Amino acid sequence: MLMQKPTCAKELEQFVSLGDVSRRELRMQAQYASRYVTGECPDEYPDVASDPSFGEPLRIFGDSGNYHSFMIHKDDAAAFVNRVTRFRNQV
Repeated sequence: MLMQKPTCAKELEQFVSLGDVSRRELRMQAQYASRYVTGECPDEYPDVASDPSFGEPLRIFGDSGNYHSFMIHKDDAAAFVNRVTRFRNQV
């Protein structure tokens, strides 16, 4: 589930592009990685960002209609990569 965009510039500096993380770490385009955030097609792409079975919710915000706008907290990027990788290795 997407969080509200931070209003403070200092907080906003703690976020990075989910697309950049996805391309660099998962070798996936942003449009495909974003499906793991929005839970689009839950059977195929669960919401690994907020699903309780994956642990603590991750801090991600953006416009659900524009996957290029997704930003993830720097401290949560590795957890997102780990969750997506674990899920993709199961199927």
